[in-house]
Amino acid sequence: MQSYAHPNKTDQRTHSPVIIFLILAALLSAYASSRHSTTTAEITPPIAVSGILQLPDGSAAAKREVFLLRSNDQAGVNLVDDLELSFQSCARAVTDESGHFEFSELPGINSVVAVSKEGFRRIPISEFQESGVIRLQPFARLQGRLNWDGKPRAGVELAVRLQRDATGPPPSVYLSPHVTTADDGSFAFDIVPSERLVIGEVLRSTGSEAVKGSFTIKPLAQVNVVPDRTTTVSIDQPHR
Repeated sequence: MQSYAHPNKTDQRTHSPVIIFLILAALLSAYASSRHSTTTAEITPPIAVSGILQLPDGSAAAKREVFLLRSNDQAGVNLVDDLELSFQSCARAVTDESGHFEFSELPGINSVVAVSKEGFRRIPISEFQESGVIRLQPFARLQGRLNWDGKPRAGVELAVRLQRDATGPPPSVYLSPHVTTADDGSFAFDIVPSERLVIGEVLRSTGSEAVKGSFTIKPLAQVNVVPDRTTTVSIDQPHR
C-alpha cells in the first residue's frame, strides 16, 4: 500500500523558490506542448474536389453519383436492384451532362467513390488529384469453395468488402448481399466490384446488448477481381 506523509512546517520552509519555479515552468511547458500536438493532429487541410466521371468505354457518365469518403467513414454498397450506396458519413455530388462533378472544400478526404449500373470505382484522393478523372470499371463475378482442413464447410455466411487503402486510417466499404456456402462448400457472388476484395465469414452479434442486425467480418482471403470476368478462389482454413 502506498503511504503518504503530510509535510511538516519545517519541510515547507525548506522548499527552494527556484525549485518551485522550475517545476511550474516544466508543467506549463508540458501543457503547452500537449495543446499544440492535439491541435496539430486535429487540423487536416480542407480541399476542393472536382473532376470528370467516365463510363467504362470512356464516354461521359452523366447524372451519376460520386461520393467522398473520409478516413473514419463506413459505407455499404447494395449490389442488387438500384445499386444503392449508403454511408454513415459522406459527401455526395451528381455529375452533369459532361460527367463533371464538384465538391466544396472538405477536410480529411481519403478516397473518391463512384457507382452506377455500369460499374464501380474507388480511388485514393492522392491518385485522383493527379488526373482528375474517374473511369468506372465493369462489375465481375466471384466464386469459389470454402474448406476446413480439406473438407467442405457448409452453411457458412460469407461477405465481401473492399480491401482497405494503405494511405492512413482507411474507410470501410462493405458489400451486400451476403451468400451462404452450399453442402460442398461452394459459393458465388454474382456481382462484385472489379477491385481487390476481402472475403470473410460473417459473425453475427449476440447477447442482450447487441444491436439488431449487427455483425463483424472475419477475414478469410484476399483476391484481385478481374473486370467483366469470373474470378475463382479456393479457401482452405485450418481447423482450430
